[in-house]
Parts: sequence; structure tokens; C-alpha cells
Amino acid sequence: MPISFSEVPFLRILLFWITGTTLYVFGFSIADVLKINGVLILFLLLPLVLKHFSWRTIIGLALMIALMNTAYYRSYQLDNRHLDMHFSTQLDCEDKIHFTAKIKEIRQGSNSTTSVVEILSALCEDRPETLKTTTGNLLLSISEEENIVELIPGRIIGFTANVFEIGESSNPRSFSYKNYMARQRVFHRARVSLEEIHFAENSKRNFRERLHRFRLDFIGNLKKHTDKDLSPGMITGIVLGDRSLLKDEINSAFRDVGAAHVLAVSGLHVGIVFSILFFFLHKVNKYLRTALIMIGVWSFIVFAGMPPSAVRAGSMFSLFALGQLVGRRGHSLNILAFCAVLHLFIEPNLMRDVGFQFSYLALGGIIVFFNKINGLIPSFHPWVNPLKDLSCLSIAAQLGVLPLSIYYFNQASPYFMLSSLFSVFGAYIILSGGLLLGFSGFIFSPLANILGWIMDWSCAILARIMIGFTELPYATAREIYLSWPALLMLYVMILLLAFIFYRRIKTWQRPVILSLIVFMLMGFQSKVESTTGTSIYVYSTGRELLVDVFSPNLMTTIKSNRLSSSAENFASKGNRIYYRTRDRDLRVVETADSSNLIHIQGSEADILIMINEVSLPINFNTERPVHLILSGLRGITTKEMKFLGDLKPLSITSAAGNTRSAATFLKETAEEIEIEFHNTFNRYHSIKNF
Repeated sequence: MPISFSEVPFLRILLFWITGTTLYVFGFSIADVLKINGVLILFLLLPLVLKHFSWRTIIGLALMIALMNTAYYRSYQLDNRHLDMHFSTQLDCEDKIHFTAKIKEIRQGSNSTTSVVEILSALCEDRPETLKTTTGNLLLSISEEENIVELIPGRIIGFTANVFEIGESSNPRSFSYKNYMARQRVFHRARVSLEEIHFAENSKRNFRERLHRFRLDFIGNLKKHTDKDLSPGMITGIVLGDRSLLKDEINSAFRDVGAAHVLAVSGLHVGIVFSILFFFLHKVNKYLRTALIMIGVWSFIVFAGMPPSAVRAGSMFSLFALGQLVGRRGHSLNILAFCAVLHLFIEPNLMRDVGFQFSYLALGGIIVFFNKINGLIPSFHPWVNPLKDLSCLSIAAQLGVLPLSIYYFNQASPYFMLSSLFSVFGAYIILSGGLLLGFSGFIFSPLANILGWIMDWSCAILARIMIGFTELPYATAREIYLSWPALLMLYVMILLLAFIFYRRIKTWQRPVILSLIVFMLMGFQSKVESTTGTSIYVYSTGRELLVDVFSPNLMTTIKSNRLSSSAENFASKGNRIYYRTRDRDLRVVETADSSNLIHIQGSEADILIMINEVSLPINFNTERPVHLILSGLRGITTKEMKFLGDLKPLSITSAAGNTRSAATFLKETAEEIEIEFHNTFNRYHSIKNF
């Protein structure tokens, strides 16, 4: 913790850079930014008018405002330069587009393989003369269930496909894949089969291709020299961040107890490699030691595929090592802020990246809290100290990321500190042992067999411990909704805790009590919508119907009998978390042949869900306003269209299972009687407070 703000100048630079980037990311126009600049300039001129000023302070603030504007312009410039040459803006094709592209990364799924490719050139299939050199990234889905060995990063491919924009999620509060890919500047997707891809002949292998093949051989060694099915998946997850071989049960156990961070290569893994190298090289000449440690750390990062979180941590460790080499020790927070500014300058979109936020908040938590927490726990024995350090490191990192984890994933485990202790200690053993096992498989198989046996037992014990945590009472608190004002207030409270630890605040009772009151008020405000009024959500689930009705004390789910549980969970999870757990009335309806009519009464209007036919319930009060949801209609007769017109509903929603002709008739009817029409194909529709 710095003595004064002047010790960490890059922290001030970071704050103003983030402000400028935030203004652009959240849609502030140039005119809006000019207005903000006007207000800030007036604020600067005020001390001059009052004749109470310091030129040093005014010049410093003016430079910070200029920095904020530079950050905004940098974000604006990058986006416009990217879009000017993007294939979607250069080509206006009515048919398929033929692409030449370079493979950037590969993601293996359960039913298909996806690859992010960098577009080199594109031409319309119906107009070959439109060949242009373009830029842009494309998400390419390949319908093959097995690993495709031909897909190698850096390889040039050609293919012809229709291109579509990546669509919004059908769940309003679920993970937005569109936004996630947009942060990586990927806005479009295409689907092809393996037979439709032409692989360019390349007589000379590039570095990325050689590295990819070496990684495959390394994973082959892990499979060859281990006997338990779970071992290769856990080792590749911890060493390479690749979870494709990891069993779902193990992955879920780590996630549910707050230890999933050990299964993605990050600063923790870089720190483990750094500590191992330092332990073996601490008696070597400092210049040679620094060089060998940096070579070792960056070799591991490259081998792991250069994940952004590991690159960020590697940058920090490199700066620390270089600072010690030249005899200058910069403040840790200053180095952290410098790395953040550098990364945001290169790619401003990183500010919205969850991994970026987690990396820097975890490192910030370690820098601020580690020494204090470590000092509170007495040392018992030199052999126990490393275990104590690991636990304190885990607690400090969790203080930095726990609120953000709850905000994004809506769950937390009361055992997260204890589970992190075991998971970090296990990661230390499995990372070092896994690297030795994989590399020894190339050199000396008997040693690899011994290491494989040790890794089998290590992975089995760690997996058993994580599963054991999930079996404890109240292992995971789910469905926790945290609004962004409440999230900010939590971090204010964590900062207050840091000030109290470092005795910057002597009378801390009042600010702590005040912040607790504000946090509780924010929590109450965010809960108002989720506990009052009645809302209904109609989801897009292919041909099957799914409707959730959230009332103050009851949740009603209406779904087709053929709807799979995975499709239901994917569509509705976000809203069910937001509206909290409550008594649930589940109605499973037959949608194949029989007709169903469901009447939901609200305070201001009614909802009628008509399945397979258009009709009204007996004794229905036609004078009350009504919203209609129709599903499973094969067609609509003239009589039914007249019936809908005479009913004069507030809105008509075409839900899952309607034929195209039926949906068209419903839309025409809605336009004729001048009411709202909603089609839930590939999107959701909600009616709130009816």
C-alpha cells in the first residue's frame, strides 16, 4: 500500500485512461465528450477566479484531462480503422462469399469445432471481379465431432460460405456470446463442413504449426503414461488451460466451490513457474538468474498458447525482475497500473473483458492485502510457511475478485477460501509434475511412467477433495443477483478495509456503517423488480414452447413435454436467477396433437396461451385487456382471423411451433387491427407488470 498517491503515478494515469475508454465503450459521442471537457475546464478555471490555486495542480489536472481525451480518441481510431477495411463493409454480396483466411485459434466443442480466422481476402461468388484485400475476423463453425488435426493456428485456408451476424442471446439476462465475441472484434460467423475447406499447401512449417504439433505430442504423452481417465483432463487443464479432456463432473465441482481459476492458465500458474525457477536458481549470479527466469516464464506462456491473463502476469513478473536487476524497486501497484495502461492502449476493448478484470483485480488484491493477512497468521515451522503463504495469497486474491465473480456468475461458495487452499496447493504439484511428465515422455519413458503414477494419485486426491466440498451443507449459494451499483459499493467497502488495515482511517466506524447502509439500500432497490409485479417471458427454444411467469410469490413454468432440460436451462437460467428462488408451479403441456388453452390472470390484463388452436376459455371476460400467445398452429382459418380481430387483444405473440404461413397470418392480423406483434423465433419476448 503506497504512503501517498504520488508514489503511484501510473495509477492516476490508469484512472483517467479508463475514464476516456469508458466514455467510448458506453457510446458517448464526440459532442458528449466535448461537453464533459467544457465542464472539466470550468472546474479548472474556478481556482483561478477565486485566486486560490497551485499551478502545479492545475497543470497536472490539465494533463490528466488530455490523457482522458487521448484514450477516447485511441478507441475511436482503432474501431474506425478496423471497420473501414472490414469485409462486411467492403462487400455487398447477394450470394455466398469466398474467403482466404488464416487460422488464429481453435476451440473444440462436444458436437463441433469452432475456429476464429483472420480474413486475408474475400470475393462474392456471383461477382468474381470484386476480389478485395480485406481485414476482419470470422467465427468459423465446422460440423465435425472429432478433433480435426488439419486445423492448425497459422495455416492458410480457403472456403465458401454464407455469413451471418452473431445474434443476441434468447435469454435477456444470460451470458451474451455476441458481446463476448465483439470484445475480440468478431462480429460474424459462418458454418462449413470439413470437405468444404481447402487447405493451402505449405512446404515450410511456421513456428505456430510446430508448437501446435508439439502440444499434441505432449498431450499424447500424458495419455500414454497415466492410467486414470481423469488425469489427462486435469493436467491439460492446469498446465495448458485446455478443458476439452476434463470430465464435466470435475469441471462443475471446481466451479461450484470457487476454484475454477486453477483450470485456466493465469497469473497463478505463471507465479508457480516463477517460484520454481527462483528456488532452483536463487544461488546463481543475479544477471544469469534473471535471464533464465524470464526465458523460462515466457517459454511456459508461449507453450500454454499465450492466454491473455498469463501474458499480463508475465509482463508484471518481467518488470519486477528487471527492476531488481538494475537495483530499482518500483511500487507493485505502480507496475500493475503501468501494465494495465499498456494493455488498454494496445486494445481498449480489454476493459470489458472479464478475464482482464479478474486478472488485475486478483493481482491488486494480492498486492494490497497479502502482507497484512500473512502478518496476522503466526509462523509455526519453516516447512509450514509455504502452505501458509499459499493460503494468504488465495485469500488476498479472492478479496479482489469475489464481488466480481458473484456479479457475473450469480453464485458463491462459503468454502471458497478453504477450497482455494487445496486447489492452489494441488495446482502447484500437478503443474510441476505435469510438465515433467509430458517432457520426460520424449526422453525417458520409465521416468514418465513413475511420474504418471504420481500424477494419477495427485489428480484423484484433488478431484475427490473438490467433489467432497460440493457434498458439504450449503456448498454453493446460487441465484445471487448483484446490481452494478451494489458491486461498486462492495469495492468501496473493500477499499475501506484496506485503509483500516493500513491505519489510514483512524475513526473508521462511521464510514463503514454508512457504506453498509448504502449497500443495503442498493440491494433493496435491485430486488424491487424481482419481487413485485408479474412478468412473463416467452423463450425461443426451436419448435418447443417454454414460458416462465414470475409473480410476487410464485413462479409458473409452462413447457412442452418434449423440451429437453438442457435447452430449458440455457433459455431461462438468467431470468430465474434474477427473479430469485420461489415456489414453482410446473405445467407440462402436450404439444404434438392435443389442444391446450392456458389462462393467466394479471392485475391489469390477462395472458391467453393458445396451443394448436384458436379459442377462448369458458366464462372468459372479453372486456378485460388480453395478450395472446399462440403456439403450434399449422394454419389459421378466415373465421379464426375474424375472431382474433373481434377480440382486439393488446398484443399477439407468435411462439414456438407455428408454421411460417401461420406466423405470417398472425402478423397481418396484428397490422390490420393496429396492435403489437412479436415473433419469438431466435429471440425472446417479455411482458412485464401486466
